[in-house]
Formats: sequence, structure tokens, C-alpha cells
Amino acid sequence: MDPLRFVRDNTYGINKLNISPEKKVEKLLIFFSSVCAATAIQPIPFADIFILTPIQLFMGKFIGEARGYKFSISEIYKEILGVLGLSFLAQQTAIGLYKVGLPFVGGFMTIPLVFILTYSIGKVMDFYFVSKTKGKT
Repeated sequence: MDPLRFVRDNTYGINKLNISPEKKVEKLLIFFSSVCAATAIQPIPFADIFILTPIQLFMGKFIGEARGYKFSISEIYKEILGVLGLSFLAQQTAIGLYKVGLPFVGGFMTIPLVFILTYSIGKVMDFYFVSKTKGKT
């Protein structure tokens, strides 16, 4: 299964739903956190960087759209990579250490850890986009 294709195919409808931006963001956070947690159970230390980061970048794009923020592909990197930087470093370090230090227990602990960290990254992104869109009004 291609995680990026799965994400693309299952998230485009969320921002078209006739619900509040808060509910859209919550649905996106749960979806992306679940996908990242399921993806992170692979046992190779530090390999998550190549899978989780693009999924989390998609998450930021969708959260921005749910909040009414319009940006081009080039702006995704400028706006979202700053938010992901520190969170990404913390997440990858924690996941890698779990897999290296506790290879059997680490696999089970990775699921809730990645879910919580991805959800937290999404909340930070949401706060960022709320503040950016309020500044424009």
C-alpha cells in the first residue's frame, strides 16, 4: 500500500464537508495521526523520516485549507517546514530510540507515541494557521 496515495484518496473530501473549520481540523488530525501511527510500526530505526514527513506535510496543507488559508505549493515549504522542524526532530528521535533501545516493546509503544506526536504537530499547525488567517482579516 502506498501511504501517500491512501492519504490523498481519503482526505480530499474532508475540506468539502459542510461543517465548521474546527470539526474539519479535528477530522483531519484524527485521520493523519492514525495513518502516521499505523505507518510507523515498521521496525527499521529512523526510516520513518521518509514516510511520516510527507504525510505530515499533507496534513499541514489540509489544515491550512480548512482554516481558509490559500497558498501555493512553494509556500507549503516556507510555512509548514518551520513548524515541522522541531517537532520532527523530537518525534524521529523518540521513535528511533524506542526501536533501538526497546526493539520489541518499542514497536508497541511507537503506535501511541506517533499518534500523539502527529496530533500535537497538527495542533501547532492549526494554531499557526488560525493566527495567520486572523492577521489577514
